[in-house]
Amino acid sequence: MHTPKNQMKMYKANSLATFLKDDMRFSWEDNLFDSDEDEEETVVMSKTRTSIRFSDNVDTQEIPCISDMETSEVADVWYTHHDFATMKAECRQLAKSFVSGRIQLSADICLRGLEEKLHRNQKKINRSEAIGAVLDEQDAQFGHGEQNHEVIAHVYHEFAAHCLDEAVDLALRDQETAFKIHGITSSPSSSSCEDNRCTSKISGISSLGSPALVAA
Repeated sequence: MHTPKNQMKMYKANSLATFLKDDMRFSWEDNLFDSDEDEEETVVMSKTRTSIRFSDNVDTQEIPCISDMETSEVADVWYTHHDFATMKAECRQLAKSFVSGRIQLSADICLRGLEEKLHRNQKKINRSEAIGAVLDEQDAQFGHGEQNHEVIAHVYHEFAAHCLDEAVDLALRDQETAFKIHGITSSPSSSSCEDNRCTSKISGISSLGSPALVAA
């Protein structure tokens, strides 16, 4: 039986969207805390657009060259490979304890900085859902003989908007924490996104946890 091109196009788009979504549905606990060996063996090939910005306010501070420092001074100032390995192990154990329910957030325990470990697959899921929605919209337009890039962009934006909101809220919480650490009392009342779509007031944000050191 001959399959019309439109139906074949729809089948391919839906199959790809289904594949992308199914590919995200796996046990994230199994991949949440990879060993150091696994991380070293994993090679990620990606094209990242890099940009550099320079601040208008220039502030410099001279530091001694490491070759001019005493051995004891180097040990006090610079991290070693052992220090990094210890910190990674402590962070991994902290995340495991939180996921298993053995510890709860408190004034002494903060998970800031471990989001990549705790929500590693959520980013992939969000991306796959956005791609699936875009493919569906492209297929619908193809079926009607249309080509509207603005509508496709709007569909993607609808799926990505909550990610932008979460990123803005997290940045504002970090700003508020930094002000507290440095004893800064005057802070801007609000911060807006570049597209002026979302505006969040610092005073209205509920903190996920008090400023604290990461406990081992």
